[in-house]
Amino acid sequence: DTANTNALNALENIDNLKIGVRNLIKNSNFFDGYNKWAGTGVTMNVEEDDEFEHCLVFSATSAGSSSYRVYASIETNFTHVKGTEYTLSFYAKASKAATLQSNVADANNQQNYTVTTEWQRFSYTYTASATGSLTFWSVSANITMYITNIMLEESNKASDWVPAPEDINDNIDSNISDVQAVIVEQS
Repeated sequence: DTANTNALNALENIDNLKIGVRNLIKNSNFFDGYNKWAGTGVTMNVEEDDEFEHCLVFSATSAGSSSYRVYASIETNFTHVKGTEYTLSFYAKASKAATLQSNVADANNQQNYTVTTEWQRFSYTYTASATGSLTFWSVSANITMYITNIMLEESNKASDWVPAPEDINDNIDSNISDVQAVIVEQS
């Protein structure tokens, strides 16, 4: 009967739910400039933002491709593991309505997002078909893209944004260094 089928489906969905809550992307809100991020063929910088404090801003004179992109540095940030399920979520906006694309290793697991001039949250669940970086690009040339609070987790459901644990440690170390410098200066 329909009630039993619905109940079994609901139980199956709960059994298959996998929530990560650990952000795999370092400097995902760009509090540390664009440290641990890289760009190829794009102009990029970090700007202050009233809603999110910081955001990565990038643009290219050509349509996005592996030659015109921003990405989490595989040396200092994150590398996908082929065959692993991830959920990506982030906030984005653009200088005018446009399409932003995320990719794994430049050309795999491509996902397009319709971005407007207002901040919007996007999420996408996928199984990595390759090993490589998390990449973003504008599908069209001469569009300024804004992105922040990037969350990548091993899960099948998006969680609220949290910084990577490494970012918390880096922030504590930075604050300790600042306090030590003030103490030395005042000595």
